[in-house]
Amino acid sequence: MTETTSVQLLEKFHPTDVTTFNMNISSDSQLLLLKNEWLVAAEDHSVTGCKHLLLCNTNTGFCIPLLTDHTGYVRGIIKLNNNITSADSDDVQCISYDLATCSTDHTIQCWRLNIDTTTVPVSASLTWLRTVYDNYTFFSFVQLQLNGCDCIATGGEEYIDIWDRTITTRRKRLQDRRHNVFKIIELLQGPLLAGECGGNLASYSSTGVIKIWNWTLKTKKPCIATLKQNSQVHDIVQLQSVDYLAATYKDATLRIWELNTGTCTQVLTGYTHCASTIIQLRWGELVSVSPVDCTLKVWDVVSGKCLQTIYTSELVVNMIELHNGNIFVVAKCGTVKVFKYQSFNMLVW
Repeated sequence: MTETTSVQLLEKFHPTDVTTFNMNISSDSQLLLLKNEWLVAAEDHSVTGCKHLLLCNTNTGFCIPLLTDHTGYVRGIIKLNNNITSADSDDVQCISYDLATCSTDHTIQCWRLNIDTTTVPVSASLTWLRTVYDNYTFFSFVQLQLNGCDCIATGGEEYIDIWDRTITTRRKRLQDRRHNVFKIIELLQGPLLAGECGGNLASYSSTGVIKIWNWTLKTKKPCIATLKQNSQVHDIVQLQSVDYLAATYKDATLRIWELNTGTCTQVLTGYTHCASTIIQLRWGELVSVSPVDCTLKVWDVVSGKCLQTIYTSELVVNMIELHNGNIFVVAKCGTVKVFKYQSFNMLVW
């Protein structure tokens, strides 16, 4: 890889500088970061039967359950880009967001989330806007915004659907036969990924194969590349060097793929069991969590070296980077640990 990032041996997260909250978040929840300290979790409680969203304050641990009209489990959530403009003001006390949720009941439901910070405690409500019906179960969302594309993609049973930004008109359907599409990400443009409005997606399904799509192509086969490995995929993320993609696998490896050639350029090892989630921090490092190993690992993407390993007392499953650079980590038992990023004094928890 041609990145200039240097390996820093400084600890990125101090193991004892951790805030723990008992939020009772489902470990399989999809997390959506809102403005300031707010976060929404789409609760996939297939055991308890909960079909709601959970609004969380990442500073205080305060949570508000928000009931939905879904009859199936809520699998995904996305923030639509036609948000109320007041949500972009730091000093506003009543904030609104337009959201969409997908569920195993074969529907996408659109909502207006209202947060009133003038009450004690803070109050919030969901207002139903509309429902979109389909014959396929939805698993994931992604917002497509490259070059002003302004579309929404949904992944589900055998298909990836491209919708307009209000999720009222389906523009295109991509078929992944006999496989469930578990996650989709938008790919920024590189030499290989040049197309109308970008138009490039990466997805992985129950086959364990990563597929690269260009949905703007006027062809029956818009899949332009496949990244194959004899192991099941657990998560994917495009790196800041846009020609590369990182993925975690069931065989306990992390692999770096070059998108231009479709070849694996690095294999990162150090786990005894698979990593469930991987993200890249804004400062460049990769962070992965393994629920069985009970560890969080920080990696240098250039050298492939593990910079730090943090052992946790719970089975950590999911995570997201907060606006201040800290890591919000969800454990299997529903508790949350917030690890403070150490490299910059400006980041104060």
